[in-house]
Amino acid sequence: MQEIQERFTDFNLRPELLRALERKGFEHPMPVQTAVLRDESLAGDDLIVQARTGSGKTLAFALPLLNEMEPGARTPRIIVLSPTRELAQQTAREFAWLGADMGVRVATLVGGLDMERQIRSLRDGASVVVGTPGRILDHLRRGTLKTDDITSVVLDEGDHMLDMGFHDERTWLFSATMPPEVLSLTKLYLDAPKKISLVSDVASHSDITQKAYIIPSRKRFEGLVNVLIWENPSKSLLFCGTRAETQ
Repeated sequence: MQEIQERFTDFNLRPELLRALERKGFEHPMPVQTAVLRDESLAGDDLIVQARTGSGKTLAFALPLLNEMEPGARTPRIIVLSPTRELAQQTAREFAWLGADMGVRVATLVGGLDMERQIRSLRDGASVVVGTPGRILDHLRRGTLKTDDITSVVLDEGDHMLDMGFHDERTWLFSATMPPEVLSLTKLYLDAPKKISLVSDVASHSDITQKAYIIPSRKRFEGLVNVLIWENPSKSLLFCGTRAETQ
């Protein structure tokens, strides 16, 4: 007997959000989204969610948080902390299209981009702030980011972002992995968090083959070229530790 797949319309979502999902052609939620949307008792609770990269975690936290926020809010209500500028920008774009019909404005606070433009986006009435920890702290120290009305803090891939001073707000931690050191930090900073783990989802990497090549640091570029020649991939993604290294 075929299982009936749930639809976004099965959940108590604002019509503005449902219209945005429909425009994108999203009809059925992914497992991590279903798991979070099903639990209607999350209001005010801390939450830990573990699901693999690419599983739809951004919508899993953006949907319920926007669903609770009043349309047209003009002060920061939600802060999303991301480990990299690229992930922050991607998350900000997701919030922007999803909350468009609610009048949601998003400020993206990341390093390497114009500070004055970021300050203007905050002054223009951003209700969602997405950024990297360093730049968020810069704005907090300058006083350009006001946290008086913040109700929710999301740590996206939050291995190193728990100790940011947001101890009184609801905190949601979304991550693909949950190593012991991260779990120990959650005990310090999260208040009896609910836990959602798509364990089978995390473990199902049968389509991924992992290899390690040990290369001297001074020969990294030559080693990379040799690996690419040897593996001959049709497409590749290269991750670097710093922006300068990507050049």
